[in-house]
Amino acid sequence: MEALDNDEAHAPPLELHCVIAPKVNLALQQNAVPVIRELNLANNTDKQIENLTLRVDAEPAFCHSRQWVVDRLLAASRFTLADIKLDLSQPFLAELTEAVRGNLVFTLNDADGCELLSIREDIEVLARDEWGGIGHLPEIISAFIQPNDPAVETILSVAAERLRSANLPASLDGYQSGNPKRVAQIVSAIWSAVCSQNIAYAVPPASFETSGQKIRTPSRILDKRLGTCLDMCVLFASCLEQAGLHSLVAFTDGHAFAGCWLNDEDFSNAVVDDPQALRKRIELNELLVFETTLATHTPPGKFSFACHEGRAKLDNEQAFKLAVDIKRTRMARIRPLSMPTATGSPQTTPVGAGTAPIELLIDVPDNLPETYDGTNSPKLVDLPAETPTARLERWKRKLLDLSLRNRLLNFKTSKRAVVLDCPDPGKLEDKLADGAVMKILPGLDKQSAQDPRSRQLHLEQSQENLVREQTLRALERGDILVRQTEDKLEASLLELYRAAHSAAEEGGANILFLAIGFLVWTQKDKQDRKLRAPLILLPVQLTRQSVRSGFRVKLHEDEARFNPTLLQMLRQDFDLKIPELEGDLPTDAHGLDIAGIWTLVRRAVRDIAGWEVVEEVVLSTFSFAKYLMWKDLSDRTEALKQNPLVKHLIETPREPYRGNHSSDFPDTTRIDDDHRPAETYTPLPADAFQLAAIFAASAGRDFVLVGPPGTGKSQTISNMIAQCMADGKTVLFVSEKTAALDVVYRRLRDVGLASFCLELHSSKARKVDVLQQLKTAWETRAELNLQEWQREAGRLGQLRDALNTYVRHLHRRHTNGWTVFRAIGEMVANPHVPSVALSWPHPDTHSDADYAQLREIAERIDLNAAEVGGIHDNPLASIARGDWSPSWQLNLMDAARTLASASINVESRAASLLKSTAMPLLGLTDAALQALANLPEQLVAAYGQPVAFLFTDPQSSTRVSELKEALALLRRFQSAWESLSCPYRREALDCDLEVLAATWCTATSHWWGKRWLLQRQVRK
Repeated sequence: MEALDNDEAHAPPLELHCVIAPKVNLALQQNAVPVIRELNLANNTDKQIENLTLRVDAEPAFCHSRQWVVDRLLAASRFTLADIKLDLSQPFLAELTEAVRGNLVFTLNDADGCELLSIREDIEVLARDEWGGIGHLPEIISAFIQPNDPAVETILSVAAERLRSANLPASLDGYQSGNPKRVAQIVSAIWSAVCSQNIAYAVPPASFETSGQKIRTPSRILDKRLGTCLDMCVLFASCLEQAGLHSLVAFTDGHAFAGCWLNDEDFSNAVVDDPQALRKRIELNELLVFETTLATHTPPGKFSFACHEGRAKLDNEQAFKLAVDIKRTRMARIRPLSMPTATGSPQTTPVGAGTAPIELLIDVPDNLPETYDGTNSPKLVDLPAETPTARLERWKRKLLDLSLRNRLLNFKTSKRAVVLDCPDPGKLEDKLADGAVMKILPGLDKQSAQDPRSRQLHLEQSQENLVREQTLRALERGDILVRQTEDKLEASLLELYRAAHSAAEEGGANILFLAIGFLVWTQKDKQDRKLRAPLILLPVQLTRQSVRSGFRVKLHEDEARFNPTLLQMLRQDFDLKIPELEGDLPTDAHGLDIAGIWTLVRRAVRDIAGWEVVEEVVLSTFSFAKYLMWKDLSDRTEALKQNPLVKHLIETPREPYRGNHSSDFPDTTRIDDDHRPAETYTPLPADAFQLAAIFAASAGRDFVLVGPPGTGKSQTISNMIAQCMADGKTVLFVSEKTAALDVVYRRLRDVGLASFCLELHSSKARKVDVLQQLKTAWETRAELNLQEWQREAGRLGQLRDALNTYVRHLHRRHTNGWTVFRAIGEMVANPHVPSVALSWPHPDTHSDADYAQLREIAERIDLNAAEVGGIHDNPLASIARGDWSPSWQLNLMDAARTLASASINVESRAASLLKSTAMPLLGLTDAALQALANLPEQLVAAYGQPVAFLFTDPQSSTRVSELKEALALLRRFQSAWESLSCPYRREALDCDLEVLAATWCTATSHWWGKRWLLQRQVRK
């Protein structure tokens, strides 16, 4: 109940507001779709109204009548009814064959039965087989998809026979195979089975996708051999669902077509209104959509053509309405309509009656994958193929990107692309080939913009193109013009310069090229889309002397090439070969024959409509790394198989890799025993694990060395190279990053091995530099003699043996399971643990079992101590008896009672004694009580003794001061003793600390000196 606002002051006394569904049918009734969405009463008067009755009746009786009783309707308030369920009449809706206009009549009566108000709401009651359109709950279309219709079984039996005829498994096993291609074959078989039914096409009503239409059941379609596009969609969806596949129905302006998931997937929502979502799934080979009306043509279309036509309809985003994912609707509990009651079996015309039977082969789209990874990820799993040949082909497909994402096939201008104004590309290439360094200048400078001359008038008067002639003259003097302003050109060139420099530093390869000439081409199925692929790729470099000097371009020492990816695409997709461009390119007197190369391409594409060569020059970045790997796999497969690792990956990847040695990996604990210093050539420090990897590499073993940054991988690689060089081997060290190569080279250079390193990357890959490095290595001579090396190696072996002896003793396991190293570690790690004075004659007195027993006893003591509390503050701590008996307990209790009375007596006598002697009250500790007990004897013994010296002796005051100083020293000593890091026995005070300190200093300096001397010898 809520109060009314001021805006309703002039409203009628009573109001009834209701929101109802515009259409109802049997499908909505079976899937619990409410008829009344909202219902409320408003009292606009200032008086309270009681005992109201609200009733609703249907005309005709498509739903049952109902009434609500409202006890009280407050003044100026609105009341919303919560329970607004209205039961639709299932028999009425099931028998309705045509849509009728219905009404819901709401009547409000008072307590006396007088009518207060009455309203009538129109509603459209649809026939049993009528769908309401996408404007009202579009996902209810799945209720008309009836997989249990008898006609579906007829079609699926034909589909199974078609699969068997094609020598394929006849089972309609849904997604059990996990093979998208197998799923497509099942859908194609169902397509062939439906086409064999000779169904004719019926034109649907106008705007049926919005206003709705009657939908024929599968049995009725096969009985009458007639169906609209929506009827065919429902028929195919029913067959797909019965075969265990997930379907969808898509709607465009005035049309509907079907689809099927190729793996066990679905959209996140039942209704998808974005055609791009469908296109992406199709491009990832996860979904098929097909034009269902092609199954009604004479002759019917192939299934692959139907898929092509269905995919084409998704390109028109303006016409696309939505798609309904049937799997999602089933998850939302939208069930198929109940089958109509029949008096006999459904009457269907025999297949192909009156016409020749239609036999369509199983025909699925090309390039469908044969497996998925089983997740929602759109990425396909690249499982190893069953044969080495198929496995190699898969590798090559992954390396050679022939999709439109590759800029070598679909080039688009961007920040990393500068279009040069070059009317004669051949002359530009000639000048660069002759070693010219060309300046790149903006062609839209202020002077050219303010030129008052008319280019058209100049052309008429002088018979020459003004801009062309200016550009050619600039080219003659070494300038390349670009139709950009100075600021934009500078930014673009700087972006290219940085990208090329970074690629050279990181990967050691040049990626900056002049693309001379472009092939404008189109795909087979998209003739209206023009694509551009560069033809000749000329490697160049960008240089500049300073930030303000501008950029210059010169030829790089890499070889020019024709676009290799384009050649491969033409060969695979269009069966077009240009053998003259697959090897060395045609040349002229100054370099490449640009015009001749273009002529070869023009001849090859002259008969292809829409293809042409355009003479453009663009400075941009391109990468051929994956193409070169693809070429190696294509041209040198047998040579690559000579490597055992490559052979294993190609032929037996599922089996464990045994490597090229049957022996075990070097044992880190026996490195020093198996390899003497004279056989070890590791100029950089290495531990046992690194030495094991080094000797394994020298032996030719295959292994993977793994470690996070900073763990010495580059240092180990440097030692590997040095060891292999000393063993007479040649080492090729490759890396994806130039920085890794430089780090290893610097380490080898620092130990004097730079002369034996040949750098074949980045700027060091130039022929002159390579020849100079070879000359340096040839002329390098050794400066050490063999005798000196052997002498030093022998001495190092002796020192290493001595250290190893120390290490072996340090880590020798005694009979109790402990080593000296472990014992020292335990003591250092637990300095605050109090020591317990235990001793035995020899470290080997106990075995592992004895030590375990000692630990068990200690744990028991610890558990018992936890139960009785601390030892020192326990009142029973002084009891030394180990066993208990009742008599002992009685004696103990008697002694305790005696002790209590005696304690009171001692305390009283002590207080009396202290009072008599006027001494200060001390704590009644054992020491204090013993001192009080001795005091009377000392007083008696001192009786009559002369003590005047304490007062008359001149040194008496000095003695008193010394006594006070002694007391202060005792207090300081006690405080220092208690603050020590670990407890000591009182006997430690008898040690000569000066002698102990001198001995300690001598021992430590001697040890550090030996350690320093040993390290120095090892470095030598």
